[in-house]
Amino acid sequence: MQDKHSPLPEEIKRLFDSPDLYVRDMNWQTGEALCLRMSRETYSASSFLDQRTVALDGQNLALPVADLMRAYRQQQPAPRPLRIIAHTALCGSTLLCRCLDLPGLCLPYKEPYLLHNLSGIWQLGLQEKLQSSLADAEPAIMDLALALTNRSYGQAEKPVIKLTDSCTSLLPTLLGAYRDSRMLLLYSDLESFLVAMLRSPERRAYARNMLVRARLDLAAVGMGRIVKEEDPGDGRCIAMIWLSLMYPFLRLLVSVPDRVRSLRSDVFFSTPLETVASIDRFFDLGIGESRLRSHMDTGVLLRDSKNATDPFDSQQRDAERKAAASQFRGDIDDALNWVAAITADAPVPDELPNAL
Repeated sequence: MQDKHSPLPEEIKRLFDSPDLYVRDMNWQTGEALCLRMSRETYSASSFLDQRTVALDGQNLALPVADLMRAYRQQQPAPRPLRIIAHTALCGSTLLCRCLDLPGLCLPYKEPYLLHNLSGIWQLGLQEKLQSSLADAEPAIMDLALALTNRSYGQAEKPVIKLTDSCTSLLPTLLGAYRDSRMLLLYSDLESFLVAMLRSPERRAYARNMLVRARLDLAAVGMGRIVKEEDPGDGRCIAMIWLSLMYPFLRLLVSVPDRVRSLRSDVFFSTPLETVASIDRFFDLGIGESRLRSHMDTGVLLRDSKNATDPFDSQQRDAERKAAASQFRGDIDDALNWVAAITADAPVPDELPNAL
């Protein structure tokens, strides 16, 4: 580890002036941060800012976390209001980011891995223990993380942070971090979520891996009785994950109604330009409908949001979902009936309040 009085490495002398050095993750045990060299173009090219991040040279840089903290203390980046997109997964959030991605005006951070990992620490209630393991002079871990994931290429360009669907535990902290921060909650109805998740073995396996997080998130909002079923089938497992997202969403919409809005995914898909224009106004991005229309006319909606070089066929998607709904009808109906019974005294409405 470098001496605290030695010069900062060249890579981080102007860390908070530009997002060119992307900090993908921090290992709190080894004290190393995993970083990548980026450009405005590679941020646009990256569908996700995790292991799939498209970097300039493809090389990982290992830098001391202590140096990042020292850079934070020296450069003292001014807090900026957060613009957060939380979502239920497989509901168009990546496409929405593509629609908002206008260099000079809006820089979407698509699921930064650093926040994903911090969500696990928050979920287990270990944030204070981790912070106390650092020197008293060090910045708050979350302040550092948000300063790193809320940078942009100039003051006129406003960042929007799209979280992973596993970041439920962070939502109250993020919304309360800075005054005037705002959050959009993008969601699918339960049946659509079930169809999207059941249709592939990989997604069903992902749901199984998410079950522990779902149980913790439900317990955190007082819905622990839902998690008592020891070994739910695939449909009920997926339904439990949906509930673990929707109940925290409902809590935020009721507790902070002036700064949180909900958006059903089918509304976005049916009226994309009007919906993105409403998001532009809600987040105060300053893009304007004319520029949005010009951007979306370039074919954003006609390309696969996760693989932008591939075409997107909405008719094929609809046909695949219809086939999956038929194939898994028994699992879907069982999950729908189970949710109706187990949430009878605290139902999740078909339409969340505070719609955009």
